[in-house]
Amino acid sequence: DMDLLSTVSVLSGTSAVVFNSSIITSTYKDFYLIIKRNFVETDEATVKLFFSHDNGSNFAGTVRKTQIYQQLDGTGTGKENANTTGFVQLGSAHSDGSSGGSGNIFLNSLGYAGYKYVNYLYTHRAASNPYTYQGSAEVQNTDIINYIKLQASSGDIKGIYSLYGVKN
Repeated sequence: DMDLLSTVSVLSGTSAVVFNSSIITSTYKDFYLIIKRNFVETDEATVKLFFSHDNGSNFAGTVRKTQIYQQLDGTGTGKENANTTGFVQLGSAHSDGSSGGSGNIFLNSLGYAGYKYVNYLYTHRAASNPYTYQGSAEVQNTDIINYIKLQASSGDIKGIYSLYGVKN
């Protein structure tokens, strides 16, 4: 079972979408984030999901990510991997500001000490073609995560973002 903890509807754009420690509490250990009609203001901007253990003061810990991608007409496929600090990049650069992306993100073990694991499906337009991405990340922060933030690499972000707590 899951409980809807919060839905943020951003119609005109904001610098970041935040779920803080008033929403991400010790009641739940695992979370599920649904992203609908996710737009970035700036073409070629990427969408980043940040993790904090101190309610947004710091975004620490190496994040190891790998993702596979498929162009929806079947012509382009591949895989990518990257290490970042404090965030995972979802998909690649958005190339069409009129076509929003969507995603389903499983945030496993945020409420436990130890490394965290993220699994996601994310679809959007890249290089003017629709792509779908399937990825995983290891968040190497052993503290309990109590804050997540979605932010574009450049410009504002808008869409509908729903965070669920997974009952254990």
